[in-house]
Amino acid sequence: MQNETLQRQELARSNEDLQQFAFVASHDLQEPLRKIKTFGDRFKITCNDALTPQGKDYLARMQNAASRMQTLIEDLLTLSRVTSRGEPFILVNLKHIVEEVASDLEILIQETGATVEVQ
Repeated sequence: MQNETLQRQELARSNEDLQQFAFVASHDLQEPLRKIKTFGDRFKITCNDALTPQGKDYLARMQNAASRMQTLIEDLLTLSRVTSRGEPFILVNLKHIVEEVASDLEILIQETGATVEVQ
């Protein structure tokens, strides 16, 4: 019984450490990332016409990488909240969720000629 209590306390401490780390990492990583995105946008606005096709490609890749990094940082923060708050599972209607996603992507689906099959 005492061993189980110690394990629970250690797990709670570990979850709290994870949440604190994710918050600090998220904050510390987002500031330089915002600058990269901002200066990338400014560079594109002011210098795009002077760039070679290869330069435009490099700039687009840099901006895409910054966006992916932003998503990863946000996901890290979300993960820390999920593991530390441990909310119970709930039943969901997957048909409803698929309909919402298909509705959100309706224009893209039409433009690309994609099909969505649900079984």
